[in-house]
Amino acid sequence: MFQQIGTIGLLFLTVPTLAASLAEDLWTNTVQDSACSGTYDINQLKQTLFQQDQPSTIRARADRLELSLDGLSKLEGNVSIAYQGVELHTPEIDLDLNNYVFQSMQGMTVVNEEFALAVHETEISMTNQELDVQGADFVIFDEGFRGRAESVYATTKEIQFYDVSITHCPPKNNSWLVSAREIRLNRVESIAVARDVTLNVGKLPALYIPYLRFPVGTSRISGFLPPQVESSSLRGYAISVPLYFNLAPNYDLTVTPLFSSSGNHSIAGEFRFLSRLSTTQFEGNFLPSDSAYRDFLQSRIDRGSDADLESDRRWYVGAKHTMTANRWTADVDYSFVSDENYLRDFGDSIDDLGRVGLSRTARLEYWGTDQEFFVTTQRYEPFSHWGTSVSKTPEIGYNRRLTLQGTQLGIASHTAHFRTYDIDSSQDSTRTHLDLSWKVPIEKEWGHASLSGTRSMTRFDFNDRHEIRLLTTFLFDSGITFERSMGKDKRYFQKLQPKFVASKRTMNRVAPYPIFDDGEHTHSFETIFYPTRILGYDKLEEVESVALGVRKSLTDLISYRELLSVQFVVGSHRTVSATESTQDQFLGLAIQGRPSSMLQLSLAALQFSEHDDDWTHEFRIKFEQAEWRFTSWMRMESASDLKQSYMDFAVPVHDRWKAYGRLHIDWSEQEHIESFIGVEYAGCCIEYRVLWYETLRYEWVNSESLQTGRGIRFEISLKGLTSLGDNVRSMVSRGARTPFSIYAY
Repeated sequence: MFQQIGTIGLLFLTVPTLAASLAEDLWTNTVQDSACSGTYDINQLKQTLFQQDQPSTIRARADRLELSLDGLSKLEGNVSIAYQGVELHTPEIDLDLNNYVFQSMQGMTVVNEEFALAVHETEISMTNQELDVQGADFVIFDEGFRGRAESVYATTKEIQFYDVSITHCPPKNNSWLVSAREIRLNRVESIAVARDVTLNVGKLPALYIPYLRFPVGTSRISGFLPPQVESSSLRGYAISVPLYFNLAPNYDLTVTPLFSSSGNHSIAGEFRFLSRLSTTQFEGNFLPSDSAYRDFLQSRIDRGSDADLESDRRWYVGAKHTMTANRWTADVDYSFVSDENYLRDFGDSIDDLGRVGLSRTARLEYWGTDQEFFVTTQRYEPFSHWGTSVSKTPEIGYNRRLTLQGTQLGIASHTAHFRTYDIDSSQDSTRTHLDLSWKVPIEKEWGHASLSGTRSMTRFDFNDRHEIRLLTTFLFDSGITFERSMGKDKRYFQKLQPKFVASKRTMNRVAPYPIFDDGEHTHSFETIFYPTRILGYDKLEEVESVALGVRKSLTDLISYRELLSVQFVVGSHRTVSATESTQDQFLGLAIQGRPSSMLQLSLAALQFSEHDDDWTHEFRIKFEQAEWRFTSWMRMESASDLKQSYMDFAVPVHDRWKAYGRLHIDWSEQEHIESFIGVEYAGCCIEYRVLWYETLRYEWVNSESLQTGRGIRFEISLKGLTSLGDNVRSMVSRGARTPFSIYAY
């Protein structure tokens, strides 16, 4: 019964007159000179006088005991009663042993592992299983809530609270408060009904709700969820009101109508299904009319003025499924959109701006101890050529790894059937790939060494021809360790790691194969020493490459922190494409240092001597100490015309105030990808955040070019309850982005 009373404490908060005497007795500061950093300590009240080896037995202790033949008894002086993990402490208690009724008019403290309760007057009927309390202060230990109710009446089926209030703030701090005139909890259905609910922020009432029905604990009920308000250039001011349907314990449905000041209203839906082995999610969004987008289509030269009159209907449908059973996993991610601009306009994040196509995948995979089997189907539709697609139907692969007399052997193979759809025609082809690899590792006290090789073959079969690519790679990797002591408290070890890689790839120079499942073309130390790490099978050119590298590092043996590392690479490669043959010498240098546990620096550069326009440079710095944070990088790639810089910082200003900012700029486009600057106040139980931001987006309404969205966001976070406004914390706490590829029309 008392456990259910504690559960209610998670749901409601406090009024300005909330008493805190019980909470003050239990509160223990965990950080010196900080009233906000603390916890409620059960040991302040709970005694160990009763060994509950028989939990069904009631045990009692008191200074005096009065017994009566009529069954009325009294315990006086330091009365303690223990029953089923619950302890009661009171100066005096009256016992009606005939009706099993306990009554105390001088106050009582009740405590167990989950909560503490201090009441002024109490009557407990064990026969009827009823509890009647007047003036109750309570504390919930794990969740950190405290509260008060003028009266509580509880039975096995229902608990009634009158003039109840709860807060998550520490004692003597009522920064945010919620109160209710009455709360009725149905313990059978785990549903609560509250009347006259008031939210107070500081001393000001911020919200009043005359009637509120909500679930208790992990239970769920159907009803409206909190509305969301947003502002954008496409929709103007918009408000969405989600409606939740609790259909069953393992599946539910949410329908969200959105009303826009610009007239392009929408309705969205999400269905979730959970089983013992899998999770499934279906979602969709439908805009009955988007007249601005229709006008844009009619104004395009390639569409003409006779564009489909129904083209102002825009929609999105998606399905995701994940299954895990023993060593088998299955993933499905399929989505459909009405037009090539939908995700750019209504995507969930800025990453949708960089989407150049729509990908649909389904994968079944088996992971063994030393082997892997998978089946994949995939369909890709590029936005720049809407109406065309490339699909794998399917791809089947098998990989195997084994060790034979100290030698590691590996086989990686797959075959995939491709179908390319054009507007007027289609083409079928097949790709078969086989990797045979071996590695001889040597581990010694002085270091390590390994020699490995790979022989790869990729065959493409078309209707009228076939094409074969062969790749042979040799890699020698080693490391020599030198330990050095410098005084009693300073011990370091140095490691020298020479590397050598040679690769040769040949191919028939015929018409290029459609690029589909390849990676982004980039230059780095990884792509030099592992030639197939980034580039996909469809993008490998004929090449002959030789590279020699060496890495020198210095590590502190006390903290195991790598203080300094220098990596150097030099080599040459010759590439042959369908139209020309080129020979390049390249030179690379990377330096990374960690002079302290708080500061990290790195610098990397790759230069190709025969082509001055082919180079990659990168610089990174990271500093973190307590509340201070600073992260910055700059990366430039000539091949992809990438010139971007990033800076993220957080600086304590005064007391609980902190300033933060982020500048992520693309210098090729002269645009902010995602930049903001803001301030934050973090109190004991309430936080304020406000920021000004600039975000890159694609604006088809005004022009087919990249634009920048600007605005102000704010958030009020009531710890333990909810957040009001925008999700500023999510934007601020998001980690440093990698270079962001921009695709403008």
